[in-house]
Amino acid sequence: MTLYLYLLMRLWGPMMAWGTPPGVKVRPTLYHPTKSAVLSGLGGSALGLSREDEEGHLALTRGYGVAVQVDCLGQMMRDFQTMLVPKDNMECANRADEIQQIEAINRRLKGDSRINPMTTHRDYRVNAHYTVCLWAKEGSRWSLEELAEAIREPKFPLYFGRKCCIPGIPLQPQVLEAPTVLQALSEARFMDIPGLVPDQNKRVLWDACEHSGMTPHVTHQIRDELVSRVRWQFTNRTVNETMLDQEGQPCS
Repeated sequence: MTLYLYLLMRLWGPMMAWGTPPGVKVRPTLYHPTKSAVLSGLGGSALGLSREDEEGHLALTRGYGVAVQVDCLGQMMRDFQTMLVPKDNMECANRADEIQQIEAINRRLKGDSRINPMTTHRDYRVNAHYTVCLWAKEGSRWSLEELAEAIREPKFPLYFGRKCCIPGIPLQPQVLEAPTVLQALSEARFMDIPGLVPDQNKRVLWDACEHSGMTPHVTHQIRDELVSRVRWQFTNRTVNETMLDQEGQPCS
């Protein structure tokens, strides 16, 4: 039996936001962490990678496989913010141009009628928690032990999607050997936290690999594969998904 090394950690916080292609008035969230949030977000922050370190972020994206077990979906919460936008008769090439024009108008005349306040909405997952499993691919830049140590002592603050979404507990990274992703998920042990009640059936989403130990019930595309951190560009990734029963075995 071939054994593989896996890095496992638990994600929980009062609020989380897992990015989808954003709109202007509504910024939704997925029900699970994205690959870019786990690797470029948490991993990059833990390692101290700057946003301009294109090579480092791409090394994370290409060097590791990701599986996410949705232990508890939590609840959806919607908040709102206001933002100032120019009226339609003001020509703006992009949001940066809008901001420059708004600031220039504000300096000249407070309350100018050419500026509109607009309400935008932000969606969050509340009291959700997840188990994340990583495995290294050939040629990966950092070992799983190095990633685990970085997560224990991160160089930059960690957050779950948005800066207001901070971890509620330590991520408790641990490296273990197992023959499959499924067994690694079942063998991970984390401290008991009062109030963290898992769902009866759990979803698992994972990158295709020969050692998953699971058969997907559905395969779909998620736009969370990082192409450029500097330009904030992503491409589609094929994701396998299945459901586990209360014993942690795939549902038939």
